[in-house]
Amino acid sequence: MGQVVRFPADRRLTLVTDLHLGDGSYTDLFGKKDREFLGLLEQADRGSDEVVFMGDSFDLLQACSLPRVLQAHPEVAGRIRNLARARRVVFLRGNHDFEAGVERAFPGARAADRVFVGPDILIEHGDRFDPWGNRETAAAGRLHNFFERLTRSFWRIPLREHRDWGNRLLHWLAHKLMIVVRVAQRALARAGYRRASRKLRRFLIYWSRTVWGDYHALFQRVRRALPQWKRTRVLILGHTHLPGDVRLGAKRYINVGSWAGNNTQYCNFDGRDFSVREWRTGRKIGDENYRFLLRCPRLPNFEEWYALFHREMLTFEA
Repeated sequence: MGQVVRFPADRRLTLVTDLHLGDGSYTDLFGKKDREFLGLLEQADRGSDEVVFMGDSFDLLQACSLPRVLQAHPEVAGRIRNLARARRVVFLRGNHDFEAGVERAFPGARAADRVFVGPDILIEHGDRFDPWGNRETAAAGRLHNFFERLTRSFWRIPLREHRDWGNRLLHWLAHKLMIVVRVAQRALARAGYRRASRKLRRFLIYWSRTVWGDYHALFQRVRRALPQWKRTRVLILGHTHLPGDVRLGAKRYINVGSWAGNNTQYCNFDGRDFSVREWRTGRKIGDENYRFLLRCPRLPNFEEWYALFHREMLTFEA
């Protein structure tokens, strides 16, 4: 289970996830939002007992080391240190900062894998639900970020998040690759190489569900698992950067979103209920990002998405 922090059910919390604070260069997904985030930390200082950073706070796959991140964002680092000294900060480990050394950088902060609030609320980063990405892919992640830095273009799914030339090329190439991968996956299964076949199948599911809105194919797994967990009523994750507050029968799934790119989401818990909001506008976020997924038990595959939205060469419909 890893390290666990437990809070009483009436503890007031501010939750933020997937800041992706980097080295301040072009590929720093946090960008120049320091002033905005300082505003959120000031609000948390006044109105919350604890601030929980839910993983991927520091993008070490992009910046390579925590000192480079802290040097690029000194005011943010200083404000977090002040909160940490009062023992009001918890850092959950994500798949981009699992070796960050936050307890040394922020004395008084606690590092953990999960937070429990009361008897039935679970908070974690969420990468363990990801069928493809996990903490064993650090080398690939660093290579990916080096390539983005070299080309000054983002190469990542889904296309709607990054519509520059590199990502359009990536999706065009992926369509050709998918045809080869599907043939290879079936051939490996027939030849008895089941493990390799299953890995290719996870790759196909990951891409197909992400382009249709189930980022990292994570919601599909949460939707299957959460109803079976007797002791968990509310599950709160990050990882996908897709904010939402979704009712699943008697259970509740909350995704806190991110601060990567144009996102500025966070979640407040006032001791009674949770509220996911956009910091810039104050807009409350419900299940609007998940309604399509709730309506469609079976999502089309990547090739069907491509046929619907591709126009010519590197042109895709918005």
